[in-house]
Amino acid sequence: MRAACACQYKIMKKKTILLLAVLCGLLTSCFKDEEVTYDDYCYISSVSLGKIKRQTWTLDTLGNRVKTYTSYSGSSIQMTIDQRTNTIQNRDSLLYGSDLSALLVTVTYQGLTLLYRPAADSTAEWQAYSSKDSLDLRQPLHLLAVSNDGAANRIYTLKVNVHNQEGDSLYWTRQESDVAQLRNMEVGRAVIQADTLHVFGYVGQKVCVSSRPLTETNAWKQQETNLPEDAQVGTVCQLADRMYMSTASGDLYISEDAACWRRVSSIGPNARLAGAGKSFLYALEGRSLMRSADGQIWEQESIDDDAAFLPDTCVTMLTFDGEDGDSRVVMVGYRTQENDTTAMVWNKTWSINGKEERSEWIYFNQTRENKWFCPRLQSINLMAYDGMCLAFGGASDYEGGKYEAMSEMFFSKDYGITWKPDYELHLPQELLGVSGPIASAVDRDHFIWIIANREVWRGRLNRLGFLRP
Repeated sequence: MRAACACQYKIMKKKTILLLAVLCGLLTSCFKDEEVTYDDYCYISSVSLGKIKRQTWTLDTLGNRVKTYTSYSGSSIQMTIDQRTNTIQNRDSLLYGSDLSALLVTVTYQGLTLLYRPAADSTAEWQAYSSKDSLDLRQPLHLLAVSNDGAANRIYTLKVNVHNQEGDSLYWTRQESDVAQLRNMEVGRAVIQADTLHVFGYVGQKVCVSSRPLTETNAWKQQETNLPEDAQVGTVCQLADRMYMSTASGDLYISEDAACWRRVSSIGPNARLAGAGKSFLYALEGRSLMRSADGQIWEQESIDDDAAFLPDTCVTMLTFDGEDGDSRVVMVGYRTQENDTTAMVWNKTWSINGKEERSEWIYFNQTRENKWFCPRLQSINLMAYDGMCLAFGGASDYEGGKYEAMSEMFFSKDYGITWKPDYELHLPQELLGVSGPIASAVDRDHFIWIIANREVWRGRLNRLGFLRP
């Protein structure tokens, strides 16, 4: 028995001496560039982050900011390994407020062992890596992979990027107040074209447009248009960088500069422009929906349900290109002759191999199972934003409605089926309860522009402005 124990002790002693020799050789070679040899037997193949703690802020019932703590999985965050530069980092930054002071990290590597130390401190001692020990990743780390024979090693720099701003928060800035060129205008709708913000409205009986460059504050210019007095500014839309608008008598006008317009055709005596899809203009005439590629020749559209559910006022069309290759047009509007408490929503979808003109319009029925309809609001604004439908506006446009003006932002992630208020994203607090018309538009940098109460506001989801490293 004693002989067996002595034998085991000698074997363990030999293994310990061998490991110490390997580490000594490794620590000597890592400081001499001419002795470092890179091969396939000492490299890192994958890095995965564990559960990440996060500090956030919410509002209590009194409107005070309260600090809260949550956590989320880091396994879905892709860590990119560049084997040429020996760097490891995440291109998509972690959520704002993520705590990196003690984070479990799973590193898959080839070789005998893996060591780490702060990248900024070349005198610090190397520590043995273990997937069960947390790492402080607030600053970059050096990871040292050692080959099986201890003769080669490879040093990687691990850096974890975190957003410096709250990505899923929407911050607003007041661009201008009491704009003189908006003071006497009954605002109708806003359009952004060629980096210029155009706001259409009525000054007396005249249709006017007030415009300013997106990059210049207090640079407004108001012009009278040559549109007839019965022009409906709420129908203005864009297709192929041109603006279109219809009149109460059913005429269609076109413009390239928002001020000078020319008549294209007559859609019909009771027709109104509904909006634009990807390649076509759409118009409503009674209980029918039509399309046109040039505004002159109009063809009947196919719908899947009763035409009585078609809207006839406050109509907006939104277009989407999905990640699955499908394209969509969403139509939202109200019916003036009905006592609806919600909007009417229609949708047409076609695949990457399909065509817009061959797809049928589908009405989204209002069922008992769905409690999240698009609300009927005064001066409703709709836009495509962050791949979703967004709606907001004035107070509820029916008796007994529960929504106050500019109190909620309603998002639809399923292209118009359900519309849910977002309890983290808010409109400018100063516009809560605002009376009067509201107009808005989205620019190519994902900024939302809101014109209300003669003020101009601009806001954007932070993450839509983040740049990848």
